Amino acid sequence: LLKYFDVKQVGKVLEAYHIGTSNHWEGATIFWQIDDREQIHAGKIMQYDRFTGKRIKEPYNHINWLHIATKELNFNLNQCLFGLHRITEDYQKTIAIVESEKTAVIMNCIHNMED
Repeated sequence: LLKYFDVKQVGKVLEAYHIGTSNHWEGATIFWQIDDREQIHAGKIMQYDRFTGKRIKEPYNHINWLHIATKELNFNLNQCLFGLHRITEDYQKTIAIVESEKTAVIMNCIHNMED
């Protein structure tokens, strides 16, 4: 993100979406699924190439769930949309549904460049 956006923008989006890191893989990102009541549903761990920004897929796809990585017994995965916790922030803003967490974050940075 810092390749395309300034430190302030990146910090703001990381904070807004509660994006963190995971030790599951070196430098992995964790995307939290938090609902509109601020309840955490899941944590999705993904590893990206630090130079290209693309997901690491070789020698295997680097995607995992926190409850699997931590061997959480009897976890009942009940997903929600990534970023759902932000739905009540401003009723005047347009909501876009995109396929990936990374796309949501990038689009948020682009949108906030205009503000």
